Formats: sequence, structure tokens, C-alpha cells
Amino acid sequence: MNFKFASMRAALAILLLAAGCAGRLPPPTEADALRASARFPGTTLAQLAHGQKLYIDRCSSCHALPHPQQKRPDDWPRMVDEMKERSRMSDTVASEISRYLVVAAAAPR
Repeated sequence: MNFKFASMRAALAILLLAAGCAGRLPPPTEADALRASARFPGTTLAQLAHGQKLYIDRCSSCHALPHPQQKRPDDWPRMVDEMKERSRMSDTVASEISRYLVVAAAAPR
């Protein structure tokens, strides 16, 4: 197997894994935005949706995405901060991803 073919297969496998998890992430709701405003005043549904998109786009390029509820809400900011350094993401992007994950982790099951 040549290197180009192996690279294409690896990229396809990563995309399929990311797509599989992305399909299981429920979209944020107005109720999520309302709950978020207690911790993050002024949070909108659009901001949460953007945070979810950033989570999928930025994080799935390197690894499978854990479901937000696999961690406690207070664990996510530290984890995102650790990954921010490794992935060279901006403070703004990290903050949006973290807000989405905190809110999604606290959503009623």
C-alpha cells in the first residue's frame, strides 16, 4: 500500500468517526440558551450552535469527540484549556467551545 493511499484511508476514517459523533450531538435549544445565561450572561442560541460547530470542526480533526455529558460541566473548561495549547486555537474559539460543552454537559438527560 503506498503512502498516499494510506493517508487517504486515515483521513476518511477520521471523517467517519467525527461524523458519527456529530450525528449524536443534539443541537442546542432555546432552553439551553436560557440555562446558559445563569453562568454565561447574554448567551444566545446562535452562540451555542456556533460553539457546537467549532467543537465538531476543530476537535474531531485530531480525535473522536466525547459526548459533552461524558464529563461534568466543571471539567470541560480545564480540558478545553489543555487542548487549546496543543491545537493552537485562539482564546475566543476555546471560550466558545468551552461554553457549548459546559451547557451541553448540564442539559437534562
